[in-house]
Amino acid sequence: MKMRQLLLLLIGVVLLAAPITAPATDDGGQQLYQTHCSRCHGIDGQGLRRLYPVLQGSSYFGQKLMQLPCIIQNGLTGNIRLQDGTYNRTMPGNRILDADQIARLMRYTSQLATGESAATTTITSEEVAHLLQQCQ
Repeated sequence: MKMRQLLLLLIGVVLLAAPITAPATDDGGQQLYQTHCSRCHGIDGQGLRRLYPVLQGSSYFGQKLMQLPCIIQNGLTGNIRLQDGTYNRTMPGNRILDADQIARLMRYTSQLATGESAATTTITSEEVAHLLQQCQ
């Protein structure tokens, strides 16, 4: 009986000593993504067959980070070459999103692109507003 009590005590100590990982906080970017992007790019960024690009694991995000605010707001046409092929579907712009919403959306999609549990970009709404002024 003492061995069982000792084992339970040891398990309890290990569980209490284990670091507690808080879930990634979402600043609304996920909801923005679900509302404005998931219909084409998929709920988890998996894309839609050969029609719309995959965001999961895509290097495009990192390569085009500074152009993404303009792409999100104004859309994109023409060939898009990615590691898994070429896409030629029009991405409609979303002019109703403001700089803060685009920044939150970018922070969330960075998680999809990298597979990380937290955003890999810390882009701010001020930085997005500045980038948007350059593309108008």
